[in-house]
Amino acid sequence: MATLVLTGPADALGPLPTDPTVDVNVVIATAKANADGTWTVTAHAPEDQISGLEARGLTVQVVQSDDALLAVWQEIAVDDTGIA
Repeated sequence: MATLVLTGPADALGPLPTDPTVDVNVVIATAKANADGTWTVTAHAPEDQISGLEARGLTVQVVQSDDALLAVWQEIAVDDTGIA
């Protein structure tokens, strides 16, 4: 899962959490109204979902790629305390 920032109109963002046709987890608490009438939220989704999100009229910014996020979790899983 990549960490993404999604920006777009409320009617494009609103249905995402319950839409079974898209694999995305929206962090609702991050929703922010922008001065231009759009909204911005943080979301987690596989990078292969980006084109579908863009097709819905959303601007997608990749904050952390699938590979980078996996590397972070692997580092956490085996840290210097030996906890796995």
